[in-house]
Amino acid sequence: MAELDRLVTKKAGFDRVFTVTGQTYPRVQDAAVLSALAILGAAVHQVYLQYSTYCIYVKCREKVESKPMEAIDSNGRVYELSNIT
Repeated sequence: MAELDRLVTKKAGFDRVFTVTGQTYPRVQDAAVLSALAILGAAVHQVYLQYSTYCIYVKCREKVESKPMEAIDSNGRVYELSNIT
Protein backbone atom coordinates (compact mmCIF):
# COMPACT_ATOMS: atom_id res chain seq x y z
CA MET A 1 0.00 0.00 0.00
CA ALA A 2 2.86 2.37 0.79
CA GLU A 3 4.38 1.74 -2.64
CA LEU A 4 1.06 2.56 -4.34
CA ASP A 5 0.77 5.76 -2.31
CA ARG A 6 4.31 6.76 -3.30
CA LEU A 7 3.67 6.07 -7.00
CA VAL A 8 0.38 8.00 -7.06
CA THR A 9 2.01 10.91 -5.25
CA LYS A 10 4.90 10.97 -7.71
CA LYS A 11 2.58 10.69 -10.74
CA ALA A 12 0.43 13.57 -9.43
CA GLY A 13 3.53 15.75 -9.08
CA PHE A 14 3.44 16.21 -5.30
CA ASP A 15 6.57 16.28 -3.16
CA ARG A 16 4.95 14.97 0.01
CA VAL A 17 1.69 13.49 1.29
CA PHE A 18 -0.36 13.49 4.45
CA THR A 19 -0.20 10.07 6.05
CA VAL A 20 -3.85 10.19 7.19
CA THR A 21 -6.99 9.59 5.15
CA GLY A 22 -10.37 11.28 5.05
CA GLN A 23 -11.00 14.87 6.08
CA THR A 24 -8.39 15.00 8.83
CA TYR A 25 -5.70 17.06 7.13
CA PRO A 26 -4.37 20.17 8.88
CA ARG A 27 -6.54 23.28 8.58
CA VAL A 28 -3.34 25.25 8.07
CA GLN A 29 -3.28 23.68 4.61
CA ASP A 30 -6.72 25.19 3.91
CA ALA A 31 -5.48 28.60 5.00
CA ALA A 32 -2.38 28.37 2.80
CA VAL A 33 -4.40 27.43 -0.29
CA LEU A 34 -7.04 30.11 0.30
CA SER A 35 -4.35 32.71 0.90
CA ALA A 36 -2.66 31.89 -2.40
CA LEU A 37 -6.00 32.06 -4.23
CA ALA A 38 -6.83 35.40 -2.61
CA ILE A 39 -3.48 36.87 -3.65
CA LEU A 40 -3.95 35.63 -7.20
CA GLY A 41 -7.49 37.03 -7.34
CA ALA A 42 -6.36 40.42 -6.04
CA ALA A 43 -3.57 40.58 -8.63
CA VAL A 44 -5.93 39.72 -11.51
CA HIS A 45 -8.45 42.28 -10.26
CA GLN A 46 -5.77 44.99 -10.08
CA VAL A 47 -4.57 44.25 -13.62
CA TYR A 48 -8.17 44.43 -14.89
CA LEU A 49 -8.78 47.76 -13.15
CA GLN A 50 -5.60 49.29 -14.53
CA TYR A 51 -6.34 48.03 -18.04
CA SER A 52 -9.95 49.25 -18.03
CA THR A 53 -8.88 52.65 -16.66
CA TYR A 54 -6.27 52.92 -19.42
CA CYS A 55 -8.86 52.01 -22.08
CA ILE A 56 -11.26 54.66 -20.78
CA TYR A 57 -8.41 57.22 -20.79
CA VAL A 58 -7.48 56.37 -24.39
CA LYS A 59 -11.10 56.43 -25.55
CA CYS A 60 -11.76 59.81 -23.92
CA ARG A 61 -8.51 61.22 -25.29
CA GLU A 62 -9.45 60.09 -28.81
CA LYS A 63 -12.81 61.85 -28.49
CA VAL A 64 -11.16 65.05 -27.30
CA GLU A 65 -8.47 64.98 -29.99
CA SER A 66 -10.90 64.19 -32.81
CA LYS A 67 -13.06 67.28 -32.22
CA PRO A 68 -11.88 70.85 -32.33
CA MET A 69 -11.89 72.29 -28.85
CA GLU A 70 -14.30 75.16 -28.35
CA ALA A 71 -14.73 77.72 -25.65
CA ILE A 72 -17.31 80.37 -24.88
CA ASP A 73 -16.16 83.87 -24.06
CA SER A 74 -17.84 86.24 -21.62
CA ASN A 75 -20.16 87.58 -24.39
CA GLY A 76 -21.46 84.08 -25.26
CA ARG A 77 -19.50 83.74 -28.50
CA VAL A 78 -18.03 80.35 -29.37
CA TYR A 79 -14.47 80.22 -30.61
CA GLU A 80 -12.09 77.35 -31.41
CA LEU A 81 -9.06 76.57 -29.28
CA SER A 82 -5.88 75.00 -30.57
CA ASN A 83 -5.28 71.41 -29.44
CA ILE A 84 -2.27 71.54 -27.16
CA THR A 85 -1.00 68.13 -26.03
